[in-house]
Amino acid sequence: MIFADARAARILVVDDDPNFTKLLTTFLQMDGYNNVRSTNDPAEAVTLYTSSPPDLVLLDISMPGMTGLDILELLRPRSGQVWTPFLVISGETDPDILVRALNFGAVDFIRKPFNRAEVLVRVRNALELARLYKAAHSENTSLQEQVMERSRELHEANLDALRRLARCAEYRDDESGNHIIRVGSFAEHVALASGIDPARSSLLRDAAALHDIGKIGIPDAVLLKRGKLDPDEWEMMKTHTLLGASLLSGSSSLVVQMAEQIALHHHERWDGSGYPIGLNGDAIPLEARVTALCDVFDALTSHRPHRQPWPPDQAFDEIAAQAEKQFDPALVAVFLQERREILRIRDRFPSPPPPAA
Repeated sequence: MIFADARAARILVVDDDPNFTKLLTTFLQMDGYNNVRSTNDPAEAVTLYTSSPPDLVLLDISMPGMTGLDILELLRPRSGQVWTPFLVISGETDPDILVRALNFGAVDFIRKPFNRAEVLVRVRNALELARLYKAAHSENTSLQEQVMERSRELHEANLDALRRLARCAEYRDDESGNHIIRVGSFAEHVALASGIDPARSSLLRDAAALHDIGKIGIPDAVLLKRGKLDPDEWEMMKTHTLLGASLLSGSSSLVVQMAEQIALHHHERWDGSGYPIGLNGDAIPLEARVTALCDVFDALTSHRPHRQPWPPDQAFDEIAAQAEKQFDPALVAVFLQERREILRIRDRFPSPPPPAA
């Protein structure tokens, strides 16, 4: 606790000699300290300390069995634990023992035989040190919580900006923008089912939403064309991978760095016949391989200006047929295994019906 009145502090006195514990307890109680416990058993001292941590410990160095140095080493604060000051009681004159006590965390000494005034001054000084430490620790904890909360807010704001940027492209051929939500959700689920850790999978969900950001630079005449693209139009359409990577390049954000790789490589094929570079197999970044699979399934089952959506069963069959050709066969196996959840995600984020012809 952080005590406004030092005399409310919890003090533990440990000495194997009952006369000394009684004398020290009397000194403290006469000076108004009303929360003093004492023990002559070193093992009991450890139990008392751990069950109800005190604000100050007066600890004898020379005790049989478990010495004061043993207790200091055992109870020294570990990472994340609250610090408690120890005043070492000693009749020792060996400086090595006193230095070891300091190294183990003692803040001061009380020498035997006791001088009442000296004991009380050293106790007050140690309690003031404890008060200042705990106040600083509390303030630091509060500041850390504020920083973490602010970091969360900034992270969410950045993600919101990225999602809005992605929808700028998607709104042109999917008025709901739900294509990017579905692809991101598919990708996260497939990643988790493939054994990718949750943090990376969550990052992939947000990065995959930006896979087609480069389409923002493709003319409407090409992007929204009803019917098959001619060779020149197709070459122009393929540039959206390079445009997307260029838009996302140079960021220090992990999600944007991942999104850059996805935007560039999500049209590569497992057999090496994709674009824009022609990578094959494991040379294609894993996140791009996952996104490619999810993007194609969603595209097949969604309305497009040049065709009607495929039934889900037909789309799953096409995904299976493209294992080792267009897609990573291990990811295809996972995707097919997770069919029920894929359909649940698809139904949760539907696109609006196409406009009447």
